[in-house]
Amino acid sequence: MQLSYALNALKLSHQSYLIDTIVLMFRICTLKIAQITSIS
Repeated sequence: MQLSYALNALKLSHQSYLIDTIVLMFRICTLKIAQITSIS
């Protein structure tokens, strides 16, 4: 029981880390696109 709880917590933290990374990448891409469009 304790082990499965630890695994679930690990899975949750891994998921939130993955989501944070995707959001960060998306923001960087959006910034880059905004820079490119403002230049041209």
